Amino acid sequence: MVKQKKVIVVLHQSDFRNIFIGRSISNAGDSVYGIALGWYFIQFKAGTILLGILEYCPVCFCLFSGGTLIDTPKRRF
Repeated sequence: MVKQKKVIVVLHQSDFRNIFIGRSISNAGDSVYGIALGWYFIQFKAGTILLGILEYCPVCFCLFSGGTLIDTPKRRF
């Protein structure tokens, strides 16, 4: 019962509530994008391999290049 009260109290804070709602909408949009992309490739018979390449190559590229970019500068703490 205590956890239920904490959740309700957190949702009363406007900053947290705005971030929570924004992230929820963003996650829903990402899910719809994945479904729409798959549906598009099935309709035009482009193939599942091409679907996999087009959906996950940008993620891998950003993952590796972003990690290298972040780790390159010297840290001054």
